[in-house]
Amino acid sequence: AVLESALESLAWATSHDSLRCHAVRVLVGIARAVAAGVAAAMPVSAGGMTDNPASASQLGPWATAWAEQQRLGSEAKGQINAFNCEPEVWWRACNDANCDADHAARFLFRNRSAMDEQKLGHFLGQHGDVLEA
Repeated sequence: AVLESALESLAWATSHDSLRCHAVRVLVGIARAVAAGVAAAMPVSAGGMTDNPASASQLGPWATAWAEQQRLGSEAKGQINAFNCEPEVWWRACNDANCDADHAARFLFRNRSAMDEQKLGHFLGQHGDVLEA
């Protein structure tokens, strides 16, 4: 998403004769940088990517960051599904995990587009502490 506008600008530049050569050089530079990052994250002896975070840490910082991002994304999806299924059960589990109203409010705000709007509204109506946080 961060590079999307830059890539759109480069795509536009490649469509203009006077800018095409420079835009293609920049695109090649971006591709080389991405390839270098992937190569640094996956040494030849590693044999490929893995879903295991412990073995990902042996591959380098890129793979470790990727594994952590995947873990956090999976955790968030599970929390979103739990909320959408039964918000009160989610809230009790959140409280059991020492999750306060402020933390819950930040989570709900960050993920509001994936939440069931009706259940979210009802939940916030029942839990003013989360709404105020």
